[in-house]
Parts: sequence; structure tokens; C-alpha cells
Amino acid sequence: MTDKRVLAILILVCVVFTGCGTSKFTRLDVKGREIAGDWIRTAHLLYKMEDYEEALDYYQKVSKGYPNTSYAKEADKKIKKLNRILNY
Repeated sequence: MTDKRVLAILILVCVVFTGCGTSKFTRLDVKGREIAGDWIRTAHLLYKMEDYEEALDYYQKVSKGYPNTSYAKEADKKIKKLNRILNY
């Protein structure tokens, strides 16, 4: 095998294996990241306004729609806190 062929095979193997183990966040398209970011910011604003039930809705959208992301981790913490506040 030529050096170029070996290099091409190695690159292909790396791409395939790294793609399989990535989180949903790294695979999200730009629009998905924008939506998740918008939802988490909206939830934060509602939380600050003490509209806890509406904030909970948005945090849950983030958690369910974008699991295994940094946004979901943040949302999950707030969901637990809001469940305590709302006695759920």
C-alpha cells in the first residue's frame, strides 16, 4: 500500500470512530444549537421573573430535546430545583 492510501484509511477510521462516540451536542447542526440556546435563555429569564411553571416547561424542552448536552445538564439542575420550589 502506498503512504497516501494508508493515510486515507487512517483518516477514515478516525472520522468513523470519533463520530460514533460524540454527544448529541457536537452533532447538532447550527440551527439546533440556536434553538437549545434560545430555550435555555428563555427558561432563565422566566425563572428570574419567578414564572416557575413556564420556566420548568422550557427547561424540560431542553432536557428532552437535547439530551447529553451541556444545555441539558444545566436544565436538569434547574428542573430539580424547580420541582422542589413547586412541590412536584
